[in-house]
Amino acid sequence: LLFEPMSGLAFGLCYHGLSEARFTFPISADLGPEFPIEVPLLDIRGVAQFDPLQISSDLTVWLLPDLLLALGASWKQWSAFENPLQRTTPTVPEFDSADFSDVLVPRLGMEYTQRTSEFDLAYRAGGFYEPSPVGDQTGNNNYLDSDRLGLGIGLGMTWRGITADLGLQYQHLRERTHTKDAETVADSDNPGLPTLTNSGGVFVSVFELGATF
Repeated sequence: LLFEPMSGLAFGLCYHGLSEARFTFPISADLGPEFPIEVPLLDIRGVAQFDPLQISSDLTVWLLPDLLLALGASWKQWSAFENPLQRTTPTVPEFDSADFSDVLVPRLGMEYTQRTSEFDLAYRAGGFYEPSPVGDQTGNNNYLDSDRLGLGIGLGMTWRGITADLGLQYQHLRERTHTKDAETVADSDNPGLPTLTNSGGVFVSVFELGATF
């Protein structure tokens, strides 16, 4: 939805429904009468892809005819995420809950357009902060994720109905250390014992070419 109550002011609202892909792969084995042990049904099932329900909004203000400021935020329902794998047989112990949390992601962007007689150039910059939905990994699970800060710049050009846009972004994933509670970890060979640390960075680039008829 897009609302423009007055010149130089716009408000947008977007709903993104839950998207997930589940798989079920039951396996039954018959090893014949000479095998004394009955093999139970192996119920292999889980989630291969998960994209949470999201609600996003943004406010765009033209500070000057060629300068705009955009403020936005997205709410993501990560609390609906479950463990991606389920027990294969009833004798396998229950997995710990994923225990993800909902997050709110603020965004800020600016664009300045330089107009000439031949073409227009748009200079862009922006950033966002996305807190991690993953809690401290003190138990049996080892879900690794970090709060991330994203900063980006972009350049757009319009010439006689032809548009070209280039964007570059870097996302910093904050270093994070998890300390296991030895009393709650069932497997002494858990790779997260006694502690595990994660961090990282992501580079993103995009180029778009278009034409107006």
